[in-house]
Amino acid sequence: MVMEKFERKRDLKSPAVTVRKRGSISFNAPAVKQFPILNKRFAILHFDKEERSIGIQLTNDKQDFSAFPIIAEKGRTPNISCQAFLRDCGVPFKAGSKVYPAVYDGTRGMILVN
Repeated sequence: MVMEKFERKRDLKSPAVTVRKRGSISFNAPAVKQFPILNKRFAILHFDKEERSIGIQLTNDKQDFSAFPIIAEKGRTPNISCQAFLRDCGVPFKAGSKVYPAVYDGTRGMILVN
């Protein structure tokens, strides 16, 4: 019997978000480089029930009651603590973290996650 080692393959070049089991959304390094995340302090979250997709609109407008702060601690990827949003939309998060590909829609001015 010949045993072959399984080599994990990670796509470190494509933007993605992770829905974490504590109810937050974090951005990977390519997303931070390609999307205007670091110069924004808040995110307004949208959900398309038919497509089951999330829209993340980046803003500096703290007057919007629906805006979630973007937490960007030095040395860590930016994240948004949003348990209430995920729960309300029916996005599972308590079972464990899950990574989703992300794209930036310049027309809408938001990050889209399917």
